[in-house]
Amino acid sequence: MRKLLGNIPRRFTYLDAAGLRGEMEDRLGFPLTPGQEAALRDIEGDTAKPTAMQRLVQGDVGSGKTAVAFAALLLAARNGFQSVFLAPTEMLAVQHAEKAQRVLAPVPICLLTGSTPAPERRQIEQRIHNQEALVVFGTHALLNRRLTFPRLAMVVIDEQQRFGVSQRAALYGKSRGADLLVTTATPIPRTLMLALFQDLSTSTIRDRPPGREGVATRVLDASRRDAFYTWLSARLGKHAGERGDPERVFVVLPRIRPTEPAPETASLEVEGVELQKRLKNVGAALISGETPVPERKRLLGDFRSGRLRVLIATTVVELGIDVPEATIMVIENADRFGLAQLHQLRGRVGRGQSPGQCYLIRSPSASEKGRQRLKIMAQEQDGFRLAEKDLEMRGGGEVAGERQAGSLDFRYGDPAGDAAVFLQAREDAGRILDSSVMSTPWLEGIINSIRARIHRIHFS
Repeated sequence: MRKLLGNIPRRFTYLDAAGLRGEMEDRLGFPLTPGQEAALRDIEGDTAKPTAMQRLVQGDVGSGKTAVAFAALLLAARNGFQSVFLAPTEMLAVQHAEKAQRVLAPVPICLLTGSTPAPERRQIEQRIHNQEALVVFGTHALLNRRLTFPRLAMVVIDEQQRFGVSQRAALYGKSRGADLLVTTATPIPRTLMLALFQDLSTSTIRDRPPGREGVATRVLDASRRDAFYTWLSARLGKHAGERGDPERVFVVLPRIRPTEPAPETASLEVEGVELQKRLKNVGAALISGETPVPERKRLLGDFRSGRLRVLIATTVVELGIDVPEATIMVIENADRFGLAQLHQLRGRVGRGQSPGQCYLIRSPSASEKGRQRLKIMAQEQDGFRLAEKDLEMRGGGEVAGERQAGSLDFRYGDPAGDAAVFLQAREDAGRILDSSVMSTPWLEGIINSIRARIHRIHFS
């Protein structure tokens, strides 16, 4: 399919890739897993080719994708090139930037988000223009058309499913011919489809660092909600006075405030406030996307230190929160969330030495599909199998368009059930396109019509 999709000539050449894996292990302080090593070999191979890398690194929650992404940033910096790391939330961008300051030092690093003050923003833009900043972490602020990179060689997009196709294209378009690395913990159906059709090369990290185990998951009926919180309060209260107690708890509610169309949907302003009062003896706080950034940082710091034991939040904690002491995740109205989001939320706990537990509280009037999703979550820990289930339930979106869910634009065929047929068709198409003997006006017409549909889309 190469001629059909088109390969982009490489703009930057890397001269120093030897020893990258060993250096990353020294910087991280622990050995890479076999899956991480394989992904790095793939990246090293891609960056040695005459065409730009377009690779998806997919790994389950906690599998170490960030370490692989940092290695790609280090490779660019070693060669004096610039790179960007786009994160979907400010909390995640800040966390990655802080970690990179430690792991990639003395590489010059800066952070640019929507809350960056104007004077500081101008200074950062000048540093980027002068090539003083080699690695730039940020959120949607990186997409500003005014922001230019003289030597942007590596583009990393973390949790790529959280960005629209046009947003990803806007960042990648800042340096046509740069290498692209996108990561995801639970591939959304569209990503699966584009990987199937060779729009992206794929590296899969299936193993986890030693000590990381699955999270036990239970579904609770709404009628058991009150009894559950009585149990939780008693459990936490036993250790309320102990410093350094490992038990921390996330409680996730779907809304900030109640709404008329869905009165049974829990919100921070009603159920969250009630829970905060109920759990005040152990220390509980409310947090959402509307919480001012300084206050949000303070609350997260208190949660990490143990001064707060319970964080009652919206899905703002879905990404970017890494607290090894967090062992319990509670999700209210869990049937209203998708499989990918539930899996991400569940991945916030069990990241330390203690096993994690996830409690999915069902809505009083949960739909049949919602009940089915929760049943799947309770039975399945593997993010890749969850993605396949998501594909079956939601559809894969447009293969040559911009919709990321819904019915596929195929008249015949089921990409989930007929995967072997699709893979064989891809190989056959490659042989046809590579054969000058089989080239005919009729075939050229078909290829041109397809090319016209996808000329704007170059990556997932």
